Amino acid sequence: MAIPLSRRIFGTFDRTPREAGAAPSDALSGRYDVTLFVAALALVVVGSLLVFSTTGRLAQGVSVADPLYHVKHLALLFSAGALFFVVALKVPMHWIRAAGPILMPVSIALLIGVAVFGSSRFGARRWYDLGFINVQPSEVAKVAFALYLARYMAARRTILNDFLSGILPVGLMYVLPAMLLAIQPDVGSVVLMGALLVAMLVVGGTRVKLLGQSALVLVVGIVILILSQPEKMARFVGWFFPEATRMGEGYQVYQAQILVGSGGLLGSGLGGGVNHMLGYLPQSANDFIFAVAGEELGFVGVCAVVLLYVVIGLRGFAIARMCRDDFMRFAAFSLTLLLVMPAFVHMAVDLG
Repeated sequence: MAIPLSRRIFGTFDRTPREAGAAPSDALSGRYDVTLFVAALALVVVGSLLVFSTTGRLAQGVSVADPLYHVKHLALLFSAGALFFVVALKVPMHWIRAAGPILMPVSIALLIGVAVFGSSRFGARRWYDLGFINVQPSEVAKVAFALYLARYMAARRTILNDFLSGILPVGLMYVLPAMLLAIQPDVGSVVLMGALLVAMLVVGGTRVKLLGQSALVLVVGIVILILSQPEKMARFVGWFFPEATRMGEGYQVYQAQILVGSGGLLGSGLGGGVNHMLGYLPQSANDFIFAVAGEELGFVGVCAVVLLYVVIGLRGFAIARMCRDDFMRFAAFSLTLLLVMPAFVHMAVDLG
């Protein structure tokens, strides 16, 4: 009898609920994972310091009147996140289980709405401008899709190896938000949700042949999407050939590599980065913040940031394996992926 791919990769992840519940430190025991919390808090602190270093000086050439705008904006987001965190600790699990089917149509409605009423920036229409804050419905869609996948996998594990009744329905549920995201355009979210779908099929025990076919269809669809949008195609070319396109689409990646390389072993210290301070990396406060970490914290600091994300991933997967309930197990796994996958993608982009 062939060993499922999910068991080969994740070991005991696909045990039966009874077996998984045998661990004394089960995720249902009411204990909180201190290691996970400390790693997340450390990332908040490091991220805040890097954003302050990048945008907190007039020499940076910030495009707003208040040089502390980005820091204040980040503090607002962290405050909202802390509030949601405290509330989420008290939310009963059956509420979270019921949220998936509700959040999916809500997120689709929000994506449709942003295509009509959303504000445009950098050539994309992705945000609702609420005055004091911009809301990006794609983030709601990602969480909704992760919870939907968890509920779907938990309920249909016995038919995941059947294309028509197992793979096709969840694939169609992915296609609708993916099309709406492509219109914005937000190819990054399309790719992320597609990767999340494939990963969940892997841990759900889907056969390798079906996984390969599903992944092939996904890749072909994404390639067609990229080829149909010249600016996205140019960005991918710039990523693959940053030196050849350093005066065009590859400018950001090329400058990011210079920043990372200039940091050496220990970096120039927080606030000591010269290249980004002079404005050579315009998007250093968001998409290319990892490059700033390379310049100011050096190789040692970058490794520390990577390690924090690795800790979050490992602890999240460990919690998933300890859960007794299939839905909780899949939800913990999918939400952990939703945290760590974008981070490593951004790191990879910054490093070329």
